[in-house]
Amino acid sequence: IRKQSILDVIEKQGKLTPELEQQITSCHNKHLLEDLYLPYKPKRKTKASVARERGLEPLATEIFATRGRALEKDLETLASGYINAELGVNTSKEALDGAGHIIAEWINETVEIRTGLRSHLSSSGEVVVTKGSKEKTAEPTKYEMYYDFREAAAKIPSHRYLAIRRGEEEGVLKYTIEGDRIQIVSMLDEHFLLNRNGETAEFLKACLVDALDRLLQPSLITEVRLDLKRRAEAEAIAVFAQNLRQVLLSSPAGEKRVLGLDPGYRTGCKVAVIDETGKLLAHTTIYPHQPQNKLTESKQLLIDLCKEHQISAIAVGNGTASRETMQLAQEISSEIGV
Repeated sequence: IRKQSILDVIEKQGKLTPELEQQITSCHNKHLLEDLYLPYKPKRKTKASVARERGLEPLATEIFATRGRALEKDLETLASGYINAELGVNTSKEALDGAGHIIAEWINETVEIRTGLRSHLSSSGEVVVTKGSKEKTAEPTKYEMYYDFREAAAKIPSHRYLAIRRGEEEGVLKYTIEGDRIQIVSMLDEHFLLNRNGETAEFLKACLVDALDRLLQPSLITEVRLDLKRRAEAEAIAVFAQNLRQVLLSSPAGEKRVLGLDPGYRTGCKVAVIDETGKLLAHTTIYPHQPQNKLTESKQLLIDLCKEHQISAIAVGNGTASRETMQLAQEISSEIGV
């Protein structure tokens, strides 16, 4: 459904190519799917959209295409051709600022960069925690051990991560995901720049940093935080389920040998004997009720099982013939003292 809605939006824009359609339909990663959609996703008013309205996209295209190589004109001279007071571009600097915002958005929408940075934050990033508001931390709290804390995002235990999230929700903590900035900036440079020296290269480097700090990191940190939350919750649920399983499977009456009766008429009463650990010792079927009415035979068989296995308790299931079976169990209990 999500894929089809994305295809519909892009098709209405007239930008759906066979290659893009193939990429979307064959995509099985939710993050990659959203990355493919990002350049076509309807956006609220942004710095880049304002710059486009002011006619600065051709300037951005020309600068971005250089990949850091020198232009025939210096940037200020090139940008002066886009000064237009009616559109709100009054100086070369304003034109370059607008072009830089458009380039930053293109960098943010590059699938390979988003994928690489997301992977870096998930595998090599750290959960970095600091104090929350002064009002919330004025008095001692149970989160004091996290006031100056960091741990690898890939290895942080679920209970610890969930505790940090609770601390943030209560305003006591703040946390983010930090990667190796030098490595991240180097990755951006290698992807977008062929030349790293000169005026054009410096301008594009500034665009890369702007895209990283203003667009890429905020959105991808949010994604990684949510991924960590889902992982931590899944692990916590698994631990809870295992602990609950042990509780439910433990004997409600303590460590006793139990004879269990599953009542029934026509198909008989199923009988099972277990020891203190839950190990099955014996099982059979008796027919004390109608239509067979083998009450005496059934009663003797149960007495023999109780004596043979030193039964401490008799358990009767709730269902068809349970009242009659309970009466039988009570008679046996009275006779042999179970």
